[in-house]
Amino acid sequence: MEACQSGQVAKIKGFGQKTQDSIILALEYKASNQGKWLYAEIEQPAKEILDRLSKSLPEATVAIVGDFEMEAEIIESLTFLIGSDNAGHTLGEINKVDGLVQDTNVLSPYRWEGHLATPEVKILITIVPKKDFIKQKLLKSASKAHLLSPTEKGQPLGELFYKATFNTEEEAYEAAGLPFIPAPLREGTGEVEWVKTHSLDELLTLEDLKGPLHNHSTYSDGKNTLKEMSEFCKSEGYDYFGIADHSRSAFYANGLDEDRIHQQHKEIDSINESLAPFRVFKGIESDILTDGSLDYSDEVLATFDYIVASVHSGLSMDINKATARLLKAIENPYTTILGHPTGRLLLRREGYPIDHRAVIDACAINDVVIEINANPWRLDLDWRWVRYAMDQGVMLSINPDAHEKAGIAHMKFGVIAGRKGGLTKEMTLNTKNGEELASYFENRKRKNNEHDAKGS
Repeated sequence: MEACQSGQVAKIKGFGQKTQDSIILALEYKASNQGKWLYAEIEQPAKEILDRLSKSLPEATVAIVGDFEMEAEIIESLTFLIGSDNAGHTLGEINKVDGLVQDTNVLSPYRWEGHLATPEVKILITIVPKKDFIKQKLLKSASKAHLLSPTEKGQPLGELFYKATFNTEEEAYEAAGLPFIPAPLREGTGEVEWVKTHSLDELLTLEDLKGPLHNHSTYSDGKNTLKEMSEFCKSEGYDYFGIADHSRSAFYANGLDEDRIHQQHKEIDSINESLAPFRVFKGIESDILTDGSLDYSDEVLATFDYIVASVHSGLSMDINKATARLLKAIENPYTTILGHPTGRLLLRREGYPIDHRAVIDACAINDVVIEINANPWRLDLDWRWVRYAMDQGVMLSINPDAHEKAGIAHMKFGVIAGRKGGLTKEMTLNTKNGEELASYFENRKRKNNEHDAKGS
């Protein structure tokens, strides 16, 4: 960083001011995220500590609250709430819990601060009287916007929660004249109005997904063969598996040229014969080039069941250039799914800026599905845009971007992100069974053929 700030890097042959500025931005971004964790990274340690605290405090009530309870994609600290009428004894027992390291510079009769021994996640524990446990759990597991939402009588939710005493969270929402709203949905993004006319049963669950549609194999940069990935998905109970290896422009990822596409399609036909009724769908992750075009001819694109269109290069774009690039790709009649729309890598790389409304509106016009890339480092489309997408009639697809069998399990984190944004089963592409999805792809291809016929 010092070399960049002093201008030394810009003077090196092959670098320059623009490269130096990019390095500074990347280093600043990394520094700003120190001490932050992905939800997926600390999910297991958090649940283990919750279990240890509960076992060590059998007379108390223990819960995780805050960002983790709300299933935020990035976590800065793990916050626990303990209902106990003997705070002194409780604090003593907390210090006996294996894996917790107290910060002795911060001492309080009702609050414990420290971190996990490994990973070194910051830990905050608050002790409240048992009678206040539910109200405090509600107040500490909701956004400010959610708590400011008015009840039927005009009173903010947060004020109602604070002034009354409840035995359960469900009871608190009933007092507000509302169905129960789970913590992950308490973001103030329309969930209060939504639950008045909808059921939580409409929300997507992991069990609703019939198969993953963005995956890679050893044909490109995956670790497992196409057959291994297909057989694994079948063994996991899925109806189908969609292969979307990298396209020819992704030479760094062993992207497929036309000859290898033909080879892969022949293997898929063979696998489909042997694994029927399980089905492998023929897809490709086609690179969106800098001018917004896809990196195969229409004749080649027409050989696939579906196309995932994604940006992988030329990421340094302003909002106008990035948006225009995506819009052109969306308008391509062969684009079925828009992959990881901003290219972000959480805590590692900031995504390129896009006009989300313009992109989503274009997907609505062109009948393009938007991916929620379920890789924990991506979770892109961001959950904050899910409700807007659904309101425009745009379907979403939960895709793990799996490069090995174990990566299929990342579907779970895509579901978490989707549900947080209010994603329903009905608006999720891969809740369709194999026959329904095949018909969906065939109908899109028929429209493409009609489009081509009119063009000629």
